[in-house]
Amino acid sequence: MMRVIKLALFGLETRYVGKLYLQRALIALFALSAMVMAIDISVNFDTVTSTSGARGLDEPTLRIAFYLLLRFSYNLPAIIPLSCAIGIVWSELTLARGFERAMIINTGRSGLMSLAPAALVGVTLGLLQVFSMAVLRPMSVEAHAQHGFRTSYGPRLGQMGPTEHWITLPDAVLHARIDFRVDPPDLRDITIYKLGQEKRLRAIIMAPASGFEGQVLTLTDASLWALDAENSAQVRTRFLLNPVWLRNTGLEPRFWTHADLISVTRQTAGVLRPEIYRAILQSRYAGFIRLVAISVLMATLCFAMMRLRPGLSVAIKLAAAGYGLQFLTQYLTTLGKHGHLAPVPAFWGLPGLVILLVVAHHMRQGFVVRRATLRPAGTIIGKDRRRLSRRV
Repeated sequence: MMRVIKLALFGLETRYVGKLYLQRALIALFALSAMVMAIDISVNFDTVTSTSGARGLDEPTLRIAFYLLLRFSYNLPAIIPLSCAIGIVWSELTLARGFERAMIINTGRSGLMSLAPAALVGVTLGLLQVFSMAVLRPMSVEAHAQHGFRTSYGPRLGQMGPTEHWITLPDAVLHARIDFRVDPPDLRDITIYKLGQEKRLRAIIMAPASGFEGQVLTLTDASLWALDAENSAQVRTRFLLNPVWLRNTGLEPRFWTHADLISVTRQTAGVLRPEIYRAILQSRYAGFIRLVAISVLMATLCFAMMRLRPGLSVAIKLAAAGYGLQFLTQYLTTLGKHGHLAPVPAFWGLPGLVILLVVAHHMRQGFVVRRATLRPAGTIIGKDRRRLSRRV
């Protein structure tokens, strides 16, 4: 058994085909990135070359090069899955037209062992996908804002001074002048509209200043107004408010740093709809298994459809299969990110099912081949027997 595993992972086919897969996938990645960045820079050329928001990059040529690097990092999570599929199909097309795939099949190597190169490439690109979603894209977004390329990433990245903001809390609405340049944010001139049952106004709390004590916002010199004047003293002046969540107000959760996302999912007190942030975190981790599923599925489809010299119809079928998988993945992912579907079926269900079906298919194919090999000469079984009985 160990010899079979060693041969599958480090055999000649794995090295040769895996290298071909990876080379073609990287070529597709850089080609797609070049096309996307060319369109991007043509649309935003004036903004990029402007020195009004430059911070240490006054030279237009340097700004353009730096901007392209940031856009490459930003677009990487969206391009990697497509480049993986293109690289595998392109490689299998080359192997089929050169009869190399037919030669590999005729050696008796099982389809499950031939999946090893696709699985290893999927693991490699999957790790790159997780790294790009968790590290590269958040860093790119922050650099976009700091260097003036984008201004729509929230008040913290925009380095705005104290400005008025409305913040929705689990049981209240907060209005204050907030300075996001410090950590934790500094809140002044605070007005909190405390809500009761059915979201009806229960009390109004005003304070000139406040401070954070861990996950608690403590109001200083607060004045209270309650719907029931007799119970106004019972209205609290300490509110659960996660400072990490507040600091990222206005920034989409998918652009948060990984450390902030983990912090909010672990300390959910004072966080509005924490299930959304758990879903975003699971989506990042599931990027790994999605790439593995794409790799083994496209390789399996190529094994089945490219035994002979492939034509246009094969390319159309493969494109339709890839598009269908991408559509279902995006549909389930969108439901999961908005909290309409549990994280496991939304992010892990479809890739896991694809991998199981692919493995089951190859195991069944191997069983059929072994059964046919062990069958005595002249024996008629299965479909052959049914065909003969109908003819008779």
